[in-house]
Amino acid sequence: MQALLVVCANRWNRATSPEDLVSAVPGMGMLRASHFADALRAAEATAAQRRQRSITLTGNLEADATGLRQLVLKRTNSNFSNAVQALEKKLPKPESHYRCWVRILGLCERKTRKLILAPIPDKVVTLKAKPPPESKQEIEESGLLQHIRRPAKVYSDGALSWPPVLRARNLPFAETCHQNHQYTKELAGGSRKFSKLAGTQCLDRRWGVLCNDYVPKTLNAKSRNEDGSHTNARLFTYSWSFALRYNFTDHERVRLWAALGKAVREAA
Repeated sequence: MQALLVVCANRWNRATSPEDLVSAVPGMGMLRASHFADALRAAEATAAQRRQRSITLTGNLEADATGLRQLVLKRTNSNFSNAVQALEKKLPKPESHYRCWVRILGLCERKTRKLILAPIPDKVVTLKAKPPPESKQEIEESGLLQHIRRPAKVYSDGALSWPPVLRARNLPFAETCHQNHQYTKELAGGSRKFSKLAGTQCLDRRWGVLCNDYVPKTLNAKSRNEDGSHTNARLFTYSWSFALRYNFTDHERVRLWAALGKAVREAA
């Protein structure tokens, strides 16, 4: 057990795969390794959500949403019929296929490893549409803003929903416009307590690791779940696992594996 936990702990920026365990632990078969990896990831996800409740962020913060995966749907797909019908009411004529984005919101604190996540509802759009931005309602219902402690300033990527939400809470903010290929912007004036550089470059790098390295590219985005949803819930299990590994320092991770050891042994 100790050897397995060391393998997992040393690879915080990439999800532990069964192949990793088989190659690192002599005599471990693929079936047992798969079972262990799934049990560990589930324990990490549970611990991440529990830990997130007590995390607060202050100072220079970055906020953004990203698409974990995208699905191409037939117009006749009964699993997404309500979303398709709602979209077609806004279109001049129906299309044969649509795209569904599996999305997650994030809030991070610059110069620290603090990262807050909040899954938001899937969004169906036309095939040629740009990735859908987060809405005002999605931000407010996500609970992200409850983790902000003043003094704080929020930097966003130009999504139109952030300014009214932040103004309503009297939180200072600055934004860039990714659609115009503006990723950073020098700011003039304002409080000396906050950064003069707008942008979401820190959070974008974390999204890159999560989407491109941590969540396996072979993970199917479609699934039939007990709650009636039809996108793979394991996408969010991986996301929570990533958040937990990212939020912990090296010293904390040593304690993490000791704490998770019991849960993993029980699940295995």
